[in-house]
Amino acid sequence: MWQRARAWLESVSGAVEGVMRRRRVSRSQHAREPETDFGEGRVETRVVANRGALRLRKAALPLAVTAVAVGSAALLAMHPPVQGVGRGEVGVRIDQLTGSASEWNEGSVLVLPAVHRLRGLSLRDRSYRPLAMSRADGAALLQSPEGLSLGTDLTVRYALDPLEVAALAKSLPEDVGTELLEPAAQGVI
Repeated sequence: MWQRARAWLESVSGAVEGVMRRRRVSRSQHAREPETDFGEGRVETRVVANRGALRLRKAALPLAVTAVAVGSAALLAMHPPVQGVGRGEVGVRIDQLTGSASEWNEGSVLVLPAVHRLRGLSLRDRSYRPLAMSRADGAALLQSPEGLSLGTDLTVRYALDPLEVAALAKSLPEDVGTELLEPAAQGVI
């Protein structure tokens, strides 16, 4: 695709250069004073413009409008301006220019590409269960003060506070369970 566009651009620039060169030649011939040749005949040469350049000039505006329309459609398809927030979630729209965050409940949210970023956070209860610590001979060994190997069956139930989500959304990691809760729970255990 890029090769075709490059070839088309080179042909357009070549046609424009040819037209400009012909205009310069034509203007320079008209600007000269007629020479007196004392009886010799003067030969006059006229350059006739290429019809292809005229057609290309007429087609340039529709081609430019079509290129802008196709580019806009591709941009909208890749980065849709309306995104949704699902049931049981809260959407936090972060403005990239000012850094402010606004909270949105379920529904549609206008997200301008390169200006806003939407982050959906679940408000439902979730649970974390460290499987590596469940057996005494598991991968993450627990030891008692006496040096005995222990296994523990532990379940941590957690949920995000809906009142604090907008304030904490910029600092929360992408996966709260594995990046925030798991190290904290392992440190306490």
